[in-house]
Amino acid sequence: MTPVPKVSNPADISNDFRQISVLPQVAKLKERFQLYLNKHELEIADNQHACLQGRTTVTALACTTHGWFNATDLDRKTEGVHIVFVDFRKAFDLVDHAILLTKLAASGVNRGFWKWTQSFLTGRTLQVKLPGALSKVGQVIVGVPQGGVISPMLFNVHINDVDKDIPSSLGIKSCKFADDLTLYQIVPLHSESYIQQGVDMKLWAD
Repeated sequence: MTPVPKVSNPADISNDFRQISVLPQVAKLKERFQLYLNKHELEIADNQHACLQGRTTVTALACTTHGWFNATDLDRKTEGVHIVFVDFRKAFDLVDHAILLTKLAASGVNRGFWKWTQSFLTGRTLQVKLPGALSKVGQVIVGVPQGGVISPMLFNVHINDVDKDIPSSLGIKSCKFADDLTLYQIVPLHSESYIQQGVDMKLWAD
């Protein structure tokens, strides 16, 4: 694994670097092949806009800001839009393998792909390479390798149901882009906002 700086002058080794895995090219081809064969079985919610064909940062922005503009600039009966931005901390590095495999099985993928993913996640080791130094070998017990071809899709599966515990009756909508989650509610005049209640329900469920 090679740490790649996220900021121009990194000072904190725990937070200022991305943990990019240096993976064999043949292994990446195998990942790409498995992803191609099984992409139609991996059903990701429509509100996820990262690492999916036809979805980009542009579609993510349109998903949110278009509704906000209509509510605040075109509808005079709206008081405003209440928004919560959530950024998952070290998201790719903290994926629980058991939870991911359970969700993958529940999604209905074929057994062969499930077993391949289990093998892909199991028994991984890493070494950290810095200029002039190489760490001891360590066991990888959580996370999906950053730099892997299939890792973004596996992460999407992992957080696919992140907003399922928020009742639809609250009128709270959500939009995801990789490890960024936006929750928002359009609040009419003289109405109560439930955005905090929705966030509290989500945190309680977790």
